[in-house]
Amino acid sequence: MEDERGMGEVVFSPLYEVLKKRGVHFRFFEMVTHLSLSDSGTQITGIRLEKALRVEGEYQPLEIINGVPCWRKHADPAQTSPWPTTTDADERQEELLWGRDFDLVILAIPAGALEPICSELVQTHPRWKDMIAHLPTTATASCQAWLNCPVESVGWGGPNPEKGPVVGAFSGLFDTWADMTHTLAHEGFDAEGGPKQVAYFCAPYPNPPEPSRAAASQRLAEQTRTFFERDLKPLWPNLYTDRGEFQWEELWDGAGQQGARRLNAQYIRANVEPSERYVQSHAGTLKYRMKPGESGIKNLFLAGDWTDNGINIGCVEATVISGELCAEAMKPWCLSNPLRSRRHELEFETGGPR
Repeated sequence: MEDERGMGEVVFSPLYEVLKKRGVHFRFFEMVTHLSLSDSGTQITGIRLEKALRVEGEYQPLEIINGVPCWRKHADPAQTSPWPTTTDADERQEELLWGRDFDLVILAIPAGALEPICSELVQTHPRWKDMIAHLPTTATASCQAWLNCPVESVGWGGPNPEKGPVVGAFSGLFDTWADMTHTLAHEGFDAEGGPKQVAYFCAPYPNPPEPSRAAASQRLAEQTRTFFERDLKPLWPNLYTDRGEFQWEELWDGAGQQGARRLNAQYIRANVEPSERYVQSHAGTLKYRMKPGESGIKNLFLAGDWTDNGINIGCVEATVISGELCAEAMKPWCLSNPLRSRRHELEFETGGPR
């Protein structure tokens, strides 16, 4: 049976639960800021971390909605707190050392964030310099809107309007519209007073000038108003008055706001942070990607849709295949170091720190 929940519930929550049961130890809200390289340039000897938030106890990333474990949209304030402004920098940072804290490193951080983290690799290995220089990325924009009317009533004139259209190559702020109404049954809304439709819009968001996601998302929200007022009419003609004005009351808002303020009840986000940027597959760039087992560093393996994985585009399938290739590439090391491999298994089984 096809699962009609969202990506967080279909992909990320189950992966987390499986790994958790296998003894994997998760450390949330910690950023890798630097990988240290040995003098010979052949081995990772240190991993520098910076803690973004203080975590009370063991952080639980899932919340139960309608009996389903769901990935939290934001950090849970009941489990986390900001660092005081007086906190010493050393308290927020940690250095993991080879031989004491780790033996192998799997680098699965998205390509957009790699340059400062891998500065020593870039300086030492020409192939790393070429890969990071030639893997283009783009920020992305997204909006998820809940509506009071079903999808078949918006006036979409394409085929099978009641089947959940997916439309690409559209002009305006967002170039893609996908009907996601099938997720409503899992979102916990009241059947009578809740929304009747979920619309998802997304697109590249070229070079937004704002330095932070919050600032960029605020700008995107202002642009989204124009998108609804002007650009969406060819797809949703029935939601406009005879004077061409968008009928804001068609947007669902549990707080009962009026007019364009109903956009405050929708989910609008600009993904501009380095680790959020989408890796593109421009002509002539695929030759610069590295395979998961070809980092050039004997204890460093790679995973992610930015690697040379056979698909080489940004998608879950490419990520999974890359992970499988990474596991295959690690086998020779595990076979040649059976005691170390077994030590990790025992620590996972007993809930150890590694």
